[in-house]
Amino acid sequence: MKNKFFNLFTSSLGLLLILSSSCQKGSVTEDTQLSAVNMANASSTTPLANAGGLRKVGYLSLHAVGNSDYAAYMTDFVTSQYTDIIISFINPDAAGNFAITPSITQAITIAHNAGLRVYFGIATQESNGNANTQINTNRANFISKIRRFLTENNIDGIDLDFEGVGLTANFSPFVIQLADSLQPHDKRLSAAIARWQSNSISTAAYNRLDYLNVMSYDHAVSNGNPRSHSSFADFVTDINIFSAKVPKAKINMGIPTYAWVFENGNPTAQIGFNNVLEQVPNGYCLNTVSPTSSRKLFYDGHPAIRQKVPYVLDQGIGGIMIWHVLSDTQDDATSIIKFINYCEQNPAGFYPGTYRINNTNSGKTLQLLGSSNLNGTAVVQGVGDALGTNLWRFNHVASTNYGIINNFSDKAMDVTGASMLANAPLAQWPWWNQAQNQLFKLVSDDQGYYTITAVHSNMRLQIDGASSSDGAAVVQSNANVNNNQKWMIWR
Repeated sequence: MKNKFFNLFTSSLGLLLILSSSCQKGSVTEDTQLSAVNMANASSTTPLANAGGLRKVGYLSLHAVGNSDYAAYMTDFVTSQYTDIIISFINPDAAGNFAITPSITQAITIAHNAGLRVYFGIATQESNGNANTQINTNRANFISKIRRFLTENNIDGIDLDFEGVGLTANFSPFVIQLADSLQPHDKRLSAAIARWQSNSISTAAYNRLDYLNVMSYDHAVSNGNPRSHSSFADFVTDINIFSAKVPKAKINMGIPTYAWVFENGNPTAQIGFNNVLEQVPNGYCLNTVSPTSSRKLFYDGHPAIRQKVPYVLDQGIGGIMIWHVLSDTQDDATSIIKFINYCEQNPAGFYPGTYRINNTNSGKTLQLLGSSNLNGTAVVQGVGDALGTNLWRFNHVASTNYGIINNFSDKAMDVTGASMLANAPLAQWPWWNQAQNQLFKLVSDDQGYYTITAVHSNMRLQIDGASSSDGAAVVQSNANVNNNQKWMIWR
């Protein structure tokens, strides 16, 4: 459910990030790897303007900024990254009339000049949410006012954000009648809905929508249950539910740019993704962070996007929806919408450049033993070195399979002798053009930590003996749920 429960968290916080796992008790470690990140590599990423086939629909809401100047936020960032903008919200007054401001008019012009479609949204859960009363008591007249407002102000369509009690028995007839009224005037109609009310709209009403904005977030936000509110599993479930309602090409799958805050296991607030990074500057490398021992933040970081965008493309989903635009960052290295656009065009899902791979159990980074560039040099854990042998590149081969190349030696991580045995060590060798023992499958969990699985043996990488010592070897082993087999990939 979209709501206004955003705050900015102005309390002073250190950069210490406590990494915790729901799979293993006593696994909380100090995140030394995120407390001193070199941002030079990340900030050098070239931004990608929106050039793909997916719709990118953004709700331009001013909830979190405290003013009503929409035009001020219709920047190059918006116009280069989105295809559709929903001005949220322009609600009717008690008589069903709509008012427009010079700022909204200017915002519409800016968006149209950049080739974007513009909708205005009405919402029943806003303080002036009179729409529900209008469709129950004055439907035909209200529809005429909507159509006139769209036409007079050169707006391309309307989005209906009717949640909770707004989805009455009169909503579906209203959708059908509104669609009939708008279609001859080439105006579009979309609706936002979450899974829990998916059966509140009739089949006939679903069929009349041009687009469906699926609110695939706010799942299982309850006391004592701190977990992702927008997990990949929930995302897949929502696609399955709504693709049975409308053609997949009409669906815009929702991705949040905000976090749910849990204090001592209980949900207390929502904050924007940009506010998450104010607390933990490199939190975009994960989907869950703990700025303090009592606080956990759950959101969609880059690991979630690496899963969701390829799945949307694979399933033939028509678009992605963002709630909301101004909770994102505009930074090339961290922005959610920029990374969505990048992943659409680049199946590798990793920006060009180098990454560190840190073991979640020890907090230490993968590097070359003795800083050597010789063939057969062991891959071990450590704290980095002056030559940067702890910097790696990802060569994408297919699907989730990658070669992992050391930036210092330009040689590939390799399971020694292509062994199929547990505890076989990792070393570096020249990149043998997709040799199976040099290919690794990268899969992230809900928190954003990766398992790294050798393709030839189907075994996972871990630190030998779950050691925390510098120089401990990296080996392959049978899968388990321990943090020793989880890795944070960061820049």
